[in-house]
Amino acid sequence: MATIGEPAMPHRGVRNSLPQAAWAFVLAVAAGAALEVLLLLPAASARLSGHLRDAWLPAAYAAGLVVAERFVVRVPLRNHRFSIGVAEIVIVLGVVFLDPPLLVLATGIGIAASQWLFEPQRVKRLFNIPQYMLSVGAAALVSEGLIQTLSKVDPAISVSPGNFDPTLAVPWVLGMTAFFLVNHTLVSIVISLSVGQSLLQAWLRAAPVAAADWAASTAYGLVIAALVVDDRILLLPLLVVPIGLTLLGNRAWARSLAQGQRMHSLYQAGRALSNRLGDLGAWHAFAQQVAEVLNCEGAAVFLGRPSDGALEVIASDGSSDRITVTPSPVAWEQAAKGYATRSGWSRLHLVPMEAEGRTVGYMVAYGPRVDTDFTGDDRESLLTLANQAAAALLNEDLYREAENERATLRDIVGHSTDGIYTVGPDRTVRSWNPAMADLTGYVEEEAIGQKCFNLLRARDARGVDMCANDCPILAASQSRHEEIRDASVLNKDGRARWINYAHAPILTGEEEMEADVVVVRDVTRERQTDELKSDFVASVSHELRTPLTPIKGFLLTLMREDRDFAKERRHEYYKLMLTQAQRLERLIEDLLEVTRLETGAGLVDSTPIDAVDLVRQVSDRFTAEDAERVIHPVLPDHAVYCRGDWLRVDQVLGNLLSNALRYSPPHEPVEIRLIPQGREVVFEVRDWGPGIPIDEQARIFERFHRLGHYMTREPGGAGLGLYLAKRLVEAMGGRIWVSSRLGAGSVFSFALPSEPSLGAVGASRDHRDTG
Repeated sequence: MATIGEPAMPHRGVRNSLPQAAWAFVLAVAAGAALEVLLLLPAASARLSGHLRDAWLPAAYAAGLVVAERFVVRVPLRNHRFSIGVAEIVIVLGVVFLDPPLLVLATGIGIAASQWLFEPQRVKRLFNIPQYMLSVGAAALVSEGLIQTLSKVDPAISVSPGNFDPTLAVPWVLGMTAFFLVNHTLVSIVISLSVGQSLLQAWLRAAPVAAADWAASTAYGLVIAALVVDDRILLLPLLVVPIGLTLLGNRAWARSLAQGQRMHSLYQAGRALSNRLGDLGAWHAFAQQVAEVLNCEGAAVFLGRPSDGALEVIASDGSSDRITVTPSPVAWEQAAKGYATRSGWSRLHLVPMEAEGRTVGYMVAYGPRVDTDFTGDDRESLLTLANQAAAALLNEDLYREAENERATLRDIVGHSTDGIYTVGPDRTVRSWNPAMADLTGYVEEEAIGQKCFNLLRARDARGVDMCANDCPILAASQSRHEEIRDASVLNKDGRARWINYAHAPILTGEEEMEADVVVVRDVTRERQTDELKSDFVASVSHELRTPLTPIKGFLLTLMREDRDFAKERRHEYYKLMLTQAQRLERLIEDLLEVTRLETGAGLVDSTPIDAVDLVRQVSDRFTAEDAERVIHPVLPDHAVYCRGDWLRVDQVLGNLLSNALRYSPPHEPVEIRLIPQGREVVFEVRDWGPGIPIDEQARIFERFHRLGHYMTREPGGAGLGLYLAKRLVEAMGGRIWVSSRLGAGSVFSFALPSEPSLGAVGASRDHRDTG
């Protein structure tokens, strides 16, 4: 016997309510049954009027239906439960022994009584009663029509009730076939409208079960009718055994089917969480799976978030919420119950979500069925699902922690100024941070998947290919310890860079290298500084030896007792010795000046300066020292003032002029220009020397830098003059630069802020005497 089951409702709202379309159909079925009663009631009344003793048979039939409804097996079929039992056996007897009007009315009374006693949901009562009346009416109509047709063909066929003629078995079977088709179709329509499934799918899904139940019930019913008519009632107990075994077999089959479906649903519920950790949609899908497994109105999970001081609520109807609550199981339980009450979730069952010996949240199933036929298996399933959810929640927390750590590590690696990359045992690049991209010119997309030796082309200090002869990755793989190397690498543009890189192997449990983490530091500037320092030491040693050698020679000469030098010759020696001593003093003074600037001492003053007067004094001083050299100052015919430190500007200009005289031919003049330009005053020193290569112009103001090698370049300094000039000009708020072409001389320029004030101070006597 097919009755309306418990369809899985995908919408919000109570589960035992139906969509509008299904409700309309239920009401239409009820209206059809009501019309059927109105049509059959006069005939039924006529049958019973004056013959009340004839009412015992319809009453017995109705009572039989009530008793039969106690022996119902609910078979789970995916998204609804299909009911089968022994009621159809009683209906077969009614078709055989009762007139159609009495049969239909007695069916309505018997089903109404059974539904009132055993079915708690009103919607099912409303549907099942008219469903049976219409289905029985169809059976009576078909069987009665066929019997009437057969009696016209063969008058010997009796059509009186209670007469069991074997030739009438076919009409009765066809009548029960009509019952099956109408009954099963009505149920399939309701299920189709409830779950959004096509009618054909809903009809075919339960058809095998319904057809088997119909065939067995029809056969048993006809056999019982034959025994009753032939006064062989004593044989009826023999049918109890096969009917009982059939009922027990159906129950066992339904139980195993329900268990298998439950296991599948549990698997699907667990899979919904395991495949999408941390996804809110996964928790919604899980809650819907819980409601489907338990076939209840709805379900919800309450996830404890101790770090946030909150309880996250996710329900099967798609809603979610967060409750601020003290992070403890007791507080969570109270908050869950309060939320369920406020949401109108009556008849609920709440269980804790436990994993690793602690409660991490709560799960609730709610709805009318939870209060009526929630079985022990259902409670066990709910607890199993709750523990599944607890394990998933712990995994989700671990996943989030791992993701946070991974994100932190990604940020560290991404923002590290050191290059970091990883390679596999085959030396294929697996990761490549931005610092490596800056160092090599290869972006991450270009580097990953390439062999590291093709990207770096590392060579040692002797120029030997390290990747081919002494690969640090292979060395780290063999030693299983960190390997540190210095190497020269070529970037994408072919420029060489010096790096220091450490290889740290990641080992598997079998002590095999799984990956190599390489930390790279660009040491190009440090190596250049070391080279400059080495060059500086050699250069300073050479420069110190240069004035000391003639001083020592002259002193040894003057100390000779076998020679007597004239006063003029002796004075000439003393003058040469003084010149070399002054040169030595300037070198030492430059070294001390660098030290003061780098330690923050020796800061400049800022006062208004008469720039025209300063240029004239510097030019006159150098002309007095060497009258043969031509210094040509080009000055404006009006006063020009700038802001700076007189002594420091004098020192910078003198340094530039000294270099120009040193590197230009003796017969070529040196030009000094003073150019007011808006808010700046520009000082230019122009020479017609050999010029400076373009690649050296950017480095010429660096500390210790000099053109050429210290053993081949011309003497005259330790590479500190231009560095000091740059630092001093910048300390006064100015800037310095050079413009040069090979073979066409050089122009060194520096600019200082202009001073519009007319109260500029000229050079003091101390200033004029300096130098």
